[in-house]
Amino acid sequence: MVRPVRLVTWSCGAALAAAALVPWLRAGDPPRVGEQTFRIIQTVTPEFPRNVDTMSLTEGEARVIFTIDADGKLDDFLVAHYTHASFAEEAVRALQAWRYEPARQYGEPIGVRASMVFHFEAKGQVVSVMGIDTMNALFAAVGSKLLVRRVVDATEVDQAPVAIKTVMPRHPGRGERNDLSAGRVVVDFYLDEEGRPRMPVILSSDDAAFSVAAVDALLRWRYSPPTRRGERVSVRVQQAFEFAPLR
Repeated sequence: MVRPVRLVTWSCGAALAAAALVPWLRAGDPPRVGEQTFRIIQTVTPEFPRNVDTMSLTEGEARVIFTIDADGKLDDFLVAHYTHASFAEEAVRALQAWRYEPARQYGEPIGVRASMVFHFEAKGQVVSVMGIDTMNALFAAVGSKLLVRRVVDATEVDQAPVAIKTVMPRHPGRGERNDLSAGRVVVDFYLDEEGRPRMPVILSSDDAAFSVAAVDALLRWRYSPPTRRGERVSVRVQQAFEFAPLR
């Protein structure tokens, strides 16, 4: 059974430190009652890529979007942008090597989706991380930098991706508290360069049982690959699911 994850945005202090604590934020909103942060236990320290030293590059960055499941494991990730591929490779290496403690809601572990920007400086081998609250802030921030962008805004794709394979979600029948009738779920997710839904989170839902059914179905959907100026990219999109009453 698929367990939907929550969308979080966060930031971490300037210098990487062991067992960094990640604040739980939602685009400027305060943490909700009953929610606890997830922790990153940095078992390795990201390093300035050696092969970049020969290219007269003294700094760079890479941004990675990722999900941590309810078991505290790195479940999935997408590289959103980078100034050089080696910075992206080093960022991914660190994320895959780190260990995680899951976020919790009212004591129960939950999955989350988050993003991290790695800043690399050759002087002193400094690597720092920061968070970005919203996608609008992300695209505003990259405007003045020479970045290779692998995740773009939905307004930038050549044409809206089309669902070419769909699976109808099964009505769960019963929810957390009672029998279910009609319901609606809105899922936020990324379409990768092959048109596959990745890292879904629930934006709104009438019941958790509807959420599970919607995500389980969505992960089997396929879309036309998104492109920007003819090149395949990933894009963040949303899909609504309507559940009709059982007869």
